[in-house]
Amino acid sequence: MKSIFEDINKEYNTHLKWNDDLAAEAMVEAVRPNYRLLPISGDYFKIRNEKMFTKRYVGPLEDKVRLILLNPFKKYAEKLRQLPEGTIYGCNGFFDTETMLKDDWLYVACVYKTKGEEPVKQPGYPRK
Repeated sequence: MKSIFEDINKEYNTHLKWNDDLAAEAMVEAVRPNYRLLPISGDYFKIRNEKMFTKRYVGPLEDKVRLILLNPFKKYAEKLRQLPEGTIYGCNGFFDTETMLKDDWLYVACVYKTKGEEPVKQPGYPRK
């Protein structure tokens, strides 16, 4: 999935650099109800969304990820374009296929860090 997130982000800013630790942080941010809000101002910026898909929709997961990020990326397009060179980011998500009988939920988040210290490494991440 890393490549799909990289492709989507490159459409808005080619100076971003992938960071596995922020990808792990993005997993925490993506999953509700336990997602925790990173500061939106200052060093961190986050894009998050969730969407329900009927189990009958059998399209590829990559298409679902693109669909779920389409509106948030359009909303924050200018902010994404203005992120400075050297900005690191990571994206991740969770596809819940078991909670509901007829529907699946996809939770996705991208976390961007513009300056300061490297993000704290989380043990056991990134999951492969």
